[in-house]
Amino acid sequence: LVRYATNGLYIENADSSGYDSSFSGSLALKKGLKVCKSGITTGQTCGEYQHTEQAGLLGNGLVKAIIYGPDGETLSDKGDSGSPWYTQSLPRRLVAIHWGGNPNNGDVSYATPWTEVADKYGLSLYESSTPTLIN
Repeated sequence: LVRYATNGLYIENADSSGYDSSFSGSLALKKGLKVCKSGITTGQTCGEYQHTEQAGLLGNGLVKAIIYGPDGETLSDKGDSGSPWYTQSLPRRLVAIHWGGNPNNGDVSYATPWTEVADKYGLSLYESSTPTLIN
C-alpha cells in the first residue's frame, strides 16, 4: 500500500482517482457556519454548525460539534467516520473531522472541531499541492 499526504478533496468524484477540490487552510467553527462533509458512504452532504458540547462517550476529552442538515436529509452513515467537514463556500477550509450521526435523527451529525484535534495531538494541516509519500 502506497499512501500520500495531499490537500486534495473528493467532492463529486469520490470513486475516481482525481481530486475535484482542495483545502486552503483551516477555520475555527462559528455558530451558523455552513459546512459540508465528503463521506465515502453518503458523498457530499451539507448542513449548519450550531453548537459544541463535551463528548464523554469518546473518552478522550475532545468535544463534539453538532451539525444539523435539512429536515429529512441524511447527513452521514456508517463508513463516513474520519471524513472532513469543510466550509461550504470557497475557499474550502477544514473545520472538523466527522465521527458519527444520530441514529434517531439522520439530519444530525457529530464531528470533532479540527482546532481541538490539532491542539490535542500536535497536528497541522498539509497544505501543499504536491503529494508527499508518507510510508
